[in-house]
Amino acid sequence: MAASGGGKSLAERRQAAGGFSSLKVEKAPQVNVAGNRKIRILKPEEKLQDEYDLQKCLHDVGSQTQVWKAVFKPSGEDVIVKMRARNFAVGGEAVWQSLLTRMLNLEGHHNVLGLKEVIQDEKNYYIVMTRCSGGELFDFLQTETDVPERECKRIMREILEAVDHIHSRGLIHRDIKPENIMFHDTSNEPNSPKTPASKKAVKLIDFDTCLEYEPKSPRAKHVVGTLGYLAPEALQGDYSPASDLWSVGVILYILMTGDMPFDQEVFGEQLRDTRCGSATMNSIYYKLQHAKIDFECEPWPSFPQARDLCQQLLAFQPEATMAHVARELLKKELVSLMKDDSDFFTWRVVFEGPADSLWQTQGVAVEYEGGIFTAILKFPPDFPNNPPEMKFETEMWHPNIYPDGRVCISILHPPGTDRFNDQETADERWRPILGVHSILISVGTPSGDLEVISMLVDPNLNSPANIDAAVNMKNDYDAWKKKATTNRPSEQPEGQPWDYPWDYHGLIMINEYE
Repeated sequence: MAASGGGKSLAERRQAAGGFSSLKVEKAPQVNVAGNRKIRILKPEEKLQDEYDLQKCLHDVGSQTQVWKAVFKPSGEDVIVKMRARNFAVGGEAVWQSLLTRMLNLEGHHNVLGLKEVIQDEKNYYIVMTRCSGGELFDFLQTETDVPERECKRIMREILEAVDHIHSRGLIHRDIKPENIMFHDTSNEPNSPKTPASKKAVKLIDFDTCLEYEPKSPRAKHVVGTLGYLAPEALQGDYSPASDLWSVGVILYILMTGDMPFDQEVFGEQLRDTRCGSATMNSIYYKLQHAKIDFECEPWPSFPQARDLCQQLLAFQPEATMAHVARELLKKELVSLMKDDSDFFTWRVVFEGPADSLWQTQGVAVEYEGGIFTAILKFPPDFPNNPPEMKFETEMWHPNIYPDGRVCISILHPPGTDRFNDQETADERWRPILGVHSILISVGTPSGDLEVISMLVDPNLNSPANIDAAVNMKNDYDAWKKKATTNRPSEQPEGQPWDYPWDYHGLIMINEYE
């Protein structure tokens, strides 16, 4: 665990480093991290150096961990190899292996740096990753004296999407900080949006500290992470998705101001005891409780909405439940669009129909190309314990959509199991750790994200929602196609903010009363 740096502010260190410098990124080879993979165990006569040329040690923590710049000899590809000694506490190695196997098979996401492979020999584990081509966010913050608003929004959006990706898979990171966020050219990755920003996309890295999370997960015994970015409750062992979001709030503060939100004196004492709830950790906890964050410094007065969001992310609320945090984030995501603050539980979402040439399932194209489809999301008061209801405003002839527009898919069904429905497992139904993004991509996948199967791409012909549409589609596809496209709207809804910048790759969220 590392303490936050002292001395000069980030803004001062930026200036000392030479002021503004452009972010330059070299294009990197394609990476595929999906699949059913396992840790590879080397035979006694095999060595890591047979396949990898370890060129330079970038980070050394004694005999425990080393990070190497390396080259994969068969292809010449530049990689990073993280060596981790096999000196675990009792039972720790099995947990480590389980985590690495989860990360090896984590679904690909353009803002998460997946693992290429994990190798094991008698002494070490070797975690092999693509070498990111654009440097750390930490270096970027030190050299960029003035981050444009649009770039700041993009960076924050991509960080949040990366965090949402691992949270929706039942994982928490526990060490989100600028050093664990890299820039990388993802323009040749199949699941990456083809935009200019993809040439310097954000990548969340370093998953050694990840942990499988459930609401009833036991408290941690030792503090994991980096002081300065750790949420107060984490110092007492309460790690959760909400504690990751605190870390995101710290990064937002740094991006906006160039400084840490808390004075170094809060973390200044020597760390004699890193046990959660120890006297040392409790001392830092109480200092954070009484610390005053400067939200009046520049440029906060010019960006009241960003300030409000950051204040909520860094609010000291030890009694706050995960549901409360989730509701506040829902509110903040829509704050710039809302006119009536009393009804932030109602959203309107807009789906742009996928292109025929891209969207095919079992050789049959889904006929929604060029269409604009609107739906209403109504969140229950106990969200995220229970899912929202989605109802299309646009007339839809679809097996998964009731005649009145209500959507019938597993992710919108209450958590747990249904004894009357043996076709769905609990993992397919709603879970409180899931978010709005997971719902949206389950209904209508963003253009280019071909690895995700959505309702519009692959209708469930066994759904009870619209049996007539299912029979029609199965028995007479041409007739179904004609009826499905008859009322397809093809123009932008009048008066809607079509290019709202905080979108989800083509899924644009619009308030009901806008």
